Amino acid sequence: DDKQFFNAKPYGEAYKSNPLYISAYFQDKMEFANLIINAGLRFDHRHDDFVYRGTPRSAATDVWSPRLGISFPISEKSVMHFNYGFYYQFPRLSYYYENLIGNFTTGLPRAGNPFLKPEEDVMYELGVDHVIGEDLRLDLTAFFKDIRDLVTTRDGGLQGTNAITVFDNGDYGSAKGF
Repeated sequence: DDKQFFNAKPYGEAYKSNPLYISAYFQDKMEFANLIINAGLRFDHRHDDFVYRGTPRSAATDVWSPRLGISFPISEKSVMHFNYGFYYQFPRLSYYYENLIGNFTTGLPRAGNPFLKPEEDVMYELGVDHVIGEDLRLDLTAFFKDIRDLVTTRDGGLQGTNAITVFDNGDYGSAKGF
């Protein structure tokens, strides 16, 4: 057989998890003569009980995400706006739970990490809205997004004679544009 990627010990698993997610968002809009302020705060909670390599464990994460938006007129037909906020995204469940039993003798010696942090985005936005005509409006907006704690993989050392890979928070990114 001339298969290039033949695996004599394919990997497969089934895991059961029922994580609890709770979220709440509070917002206040304040309107003044020449200024509108939107201030908000989001709360996210994640809790899970699981078995990690034969040992019952528990993990909980709480994150607070402040948000602020300000807009004000700069002419009769134009408005400037600014937004700032923190945004969190919990990783895919497979990144948490893959191979928690610790079987590294298969063709996929990789382990999930039930203690991963959520990915964090800090976003800034500055823009101008201008009314051109009765049915036409122009919106020019520039943004910058700073992304932290992206999920990546790292060397998890040796388990017996097998090198293993573990999911971890450790990557960074950024995005900017119009």
